[in-house]
Amino acid sequence: MSVTDPIEQPSTGYFYAENGAVVNRLNDRVFVAAATVNSGNPRGVGSMDWLESDIPNTTSTAQFTVLSDPGGLYAGIFGVRASDQAETGTTNIFGLGVFGLNDATFHPLTATVIFAEGRHNPSGGALGSQITITAELDSIVSSGQNVGYIDPFLMYESLASATLWLASGDPSVSCGDASVAIGIISNSGVSGTGRYSKGIVIDANAIMGTTASSPGASCAIALASGHQAQWFSSSGVVATSITSVATTGNGMSLGFVDFGAFFTSGGSNALEIVGVSGGVNFLQIYGSSTGNGVKISPSGLDSNIDLILTAKGSGGVQLGPYAATAPTPTGYILVKDYTGVERKLLCA
Repeated sequence: MSVTDPIEQPSTGYFYAENGAVVNRLNDRVFVAAATVNSGNPRGVGSMDWLESDIPNTTSTAQFTVLSDPGGLYAGIFGVRASDQAETGTTNIFGLGVFGLNDATFHPLTATVIFAEGRHNPSGGALGSQITITAELDSIVSSGQNVGYIDPFLMYESLASATLWLASGDPSVSCGDASVAIGIISNSGVSGTGRYSKGIVIDANAIMGTTASSPGASCAIALASGHQAQWFSSSGVVATSITSVATTGNGMSLGFVDFGAFFTSGGSNALEIVGVSGGVNFLQIYGSSTGNGVKISPSGLDSNIDLILTAKGSGGVQLGPYAATAPTPTGYILVKDYTGVERKLLCA
């Protein structure tokens, strides 16, 4: 049957059939707009639409397909409005619900609940201007609204807004643990191409700054005490990690500047490491086994490297405990003063 006139159905004002709502039911398959040219047969049998022609096994395996016609900015739009949900007890609304149930028993099956693929194929001389974004999620907070505070121990603060919320489990059923929240992979495997040039990139102006004139000077990643950043070997062993178990505002922090790094505690510098332009020599610090002392040693390209300990102003270099006796010298240790002149330090 072919219908040429517009299909219009007046609203009954109801949602449930028991109250008088009209429920339309379509079985088998539905093709809309540019997808209607598809014959509905397996790939290679009959006519194909533009999507099936470019990407095999799309429309030919789909139950419902909508493809844009010329002039169509969106192939499909779903929207939900909170003010329409006036029923008492409604606490959540959803613009789109997609559910998957991986209950296969006949053979192992990967179930992907939401799949999106963006193909970057610039043509027509626009190679330098086209941008392909596979998924964009935007948060629009009304001007003047309070930004709800969120930290790892306070995730459900009033007035909070989030562009992406990942949650594991369902409190209404018994659940196990999920493997990962986000996995970044290459479909090409170990030796193939088609990789990401960078894993995660945060725009320089995306994060609220400490002041209006310094965007980005604030928290980009928030972790709870005990969370770790881990590096794995190819055998699956945790080779190294970074973690913090500090619980007060006096924990040690690490910052970087040009030619340097500094450790701070409670807002005050505890240690600064300063590099030099063209530097080839550096300092090594060694731990020790039981009964042996720790070691501070210079290393680098030069064959002979001094280790210089200096004080500030009229300060001096403090060494071990002092004994008020005058032992008879039996030799000396050769040292250099701050100016580089060799001196003999008497020893008993």
